[in-house]
Amino acid sequence: DLVGAHERIRLCEQVFAQTRAQAQKVVQDTEVKLQAARNDLDKLAARVRTEEAEGKKDGGPARS
Repeated sequence: DLVGAHERIRLCEQVFAQTRAQAQKVVQDTEVKLQAARNDLDKLAARVRTEEAEGKKDGGPARS
């Protein structure tokens, strides 16, 4: 009946809202982790560049 259909629609909307909120949280958490990984990668790249520059300055190969 009509009342039952409205109730099912309301429940579906509630589940959709909860699912969307959970998905947004996952996206936010993933973006934070991705930014942290980018920062780590930038630090590592800077260290490698520094070590390469020191190796060239010393006339030897870069240290690993």
